[in-house]
Amino acid sequence: MSDLGDRLRRLPIPPADVARARAARSAEERVGRMGGRSRRAPRLMRFGVAALALLAALVGFAFTPPGKTVSGELGDLVGIGEPATLPPEPFPGLVGPRRPGVVIASGRAPDGAPYEVVASRGVAAEPKSTAAGTGAGSVTERGGGRVLTCLTVDLPESPERGTVEFCVGRPQHYARGVDGVNVADRAFPDKEPEFAGSKARYVLTAVLNPSVERVEVTYQDDAGEGHVAFSDVGRVTRAIARKIRTDDRVAYLVAFLPDDGLPSDRRTGRGPSDRREAGVLGTVTVVGFDSSGAVVGGDDYGQRITNRYDRQNEDLLRQERFRAEIEAAQRRDSLAFNRANVDLCSDALLARVRVQACLDLIEEAADKDLFGWTSND
Repeated sequence: MSDLGDRLRRLPIPPADVARARAARSAEERVGRMGGRSRRAPRLMRFGVAALALLAALVGFAFTPPGKTVSGELGDLVGIGEPATLPPEPFPGLVGPRRPGVVIASGRAPDGAPYEVVASRGVAAEPKSTAAGTGAGSVTERGGGRVLTCLTVDLPESPERGTVEFCVGRPQHYARGVDGVNVADRAFPDKEPEFAGSKARYVLTAVLNPSVERVEVTYQDDAGEGHVAFSDVGRVTRAIARKIRTDDRVAYLVAFLPDDGLPSDRRTGRGPSDRREAGVLGTVTVVGFDSSGAVVGGDDYGQRITNRYDRQNEDLLRQERFRAEIEAAQRRDSLAFNRANVDLCSDALLARVRVQACLDLIEEAADKDLFGWTSND
């Protein structure tokens, strides 16, 4: 796989930047005109799991709901500025009740599943003396606590299969062009057949610098042919920030990647996943462009996830080797109490191999203060 710089330079730059920028400005104007309604008691909203979506809205066919047509420059903005379908979920580190979120992008994934990109407000537990007046997240809740902008992508028809949620405070959390790339697998263990051949098994999300006007997510199929994934971007504009009462300008990406026939990466009650390779995820590259078409930033996610699986496989091979050596020692001398067997069990434990006979042997060594083990008693 080539390095990220070469791959960025080879990517095509579609000529839609100016129109998308106009679409974003029009969206902000329309949301601003809805500001009066936001002061009333909000409706129950869906929970947030970040993704930005707006850019392709002007094309019309990608994000227009059934029965609607696109007219004029932008057409109908589907749900932008409206309450989210699901209520916010608890988020570690946030305090107080969470207010309903606001949709900043919505549409249907390539398999027809509806999605919503949601922005909401979160208040981080933080002493007032450290929050007030600082550049990052300088808006503070009365009595202390730093106000954050929380971003997420919701799948209202299957909320139990949510993506991650990012809560950021400007500007350090999104200083890079593309950051926080994450992939959620909609196929749970033993439910992979539900997504066999799906065009939207994996949900990729990322935080974007507000200067990013367009994002390309590319991947390769089994034959090595390159493809541009379906993606969408939602923006926290000034009008949206007023509605959710935050002070950030940030964008959020959602993209969908096809099924690769591999097991889910989620752990099961029986232990680690059976997945041993990155699959289609190992070919993914994310690139962000500004309004002029220049590259603002990127992420070679595929290389990182491939490296992760390589390390994981090395760990698994090491664990299998220790299990085989322990079994051999049990056959040889019933894992007798001696230095060689204690060292073997100690190394196996460091490799996260837990065998009860080895644990008993180490406990005996600790009780006797032998072979480097000492009792805590």
